[in-house]
Amino acid sequence: MLDIISFTRGDSLLRKITLALIMVMLLTVVGCGGNEPGEELKDNANQSLNQEAQQLEPDSQMASVDEDQALKIVENELVASSDADSKVYLLREAKLGDELIYVFERVSMGGGAASLYFVNSQGTVFNNVEDLMLDYFTACNNKEQYDDGEYLNVDMYLVKMQSINDPEVMTWETHIVDGQAYSDVDAAVKAAVSCYVANDPLLSLLGKDVQAVEKATGQKVQQVVIPDVDGIEDMIGNELVYKGVRLSFFQGDTVTDIFYPAGTKLLEVTIGDTFEDIIEVLGIPLTIEPDPYFDDIWKMTYEFEDNFYVEFYAESDKGPTVSALVKEL
Repeated sequence: MLDIISFTRGDSLLRKITLALIMVMLLTVVGCGGNEPGEELKDNANQSLNQEAQQLEPDSQMASVDEDQALKIVENELVASSDADSKVYLLREAKLGDELIYVFERVSMGGGAASLYFVNSQGTVFNNVEDLMLDYFTACNNKEQYDDGEYLNVDMYLVKMQSINDPEVMTWETHIVDGQAYSDVDAAVKAAVSCYVANDPLLSLLGKDVQAVEKATGQKVQQVVIPDVDGIEDMIGNELVYKGVRLSFFQGDTVTDIFYPAGTKLLEVTIGDTFEDIIEVLGIPLTIEPDPYFDDIWKMTYEFEDNFYVEFYAESDKGPTVSALVKEL
């Protein structure tokens, strides 16, 4: 009986020892393949912090100056200039696209006219709104949203900025042509014409001297006699024919006149188009009137860039044009 009991107790003790060894082995395997519970929680916390940091990083890169910072920037610039003896205050805020712009007014303590300063979200100060908008437009990836059409195949853009939180809403507009900013549409159109002329093989010769024109065209200048329409005294000058167009050198050795016959092209219109056709392309002319020197001839005049004008000639105000003259002012 004692032997049986003794065996039973020994067997039970053996089983307990065996189970204990198995548990130790299992714990050892788990410990080799993973972290302790405390370390795992720590790793999870670090991963969460890293994810939050990654989410916050873009916002920190796009951080913009606030009103106080913008004011300080303007004041610092004035201290470094001759405008130090002045008072600066926030006049209004504005939105340029999605960007917040601060508009400050400087009032000189010694009197005189006030001036405006524009501060963008990066803290750059601009003395005029055209420079601000040009800087914004240049950095903009989607320039087509500011498309304002074309003039003479030259792209024109219009950028607008509007004040916010303002009882009297103010709007600023800037026209952009060929990488330059203009405050009004007339100046922008002149810039488009200037850009067009600079790239036109004929109009770009206006005002150039004989040597430059001969080199550009490969043609030689010939001396000609031009009858005086008043019959008083004929004129002697030089001229050169290039691409079917006559370039004349009067009162010196530079191109003063360019004559376009029927069938040639000028300023994106064709000589042969009616006055109405030309107006659709070039806009309202300076004048449409009978020619004072020739019977049954009408002329339509445009003035461009303050340094040359164009006269289109037709046999009636409704008929096709027969020629055109570009003349240096």
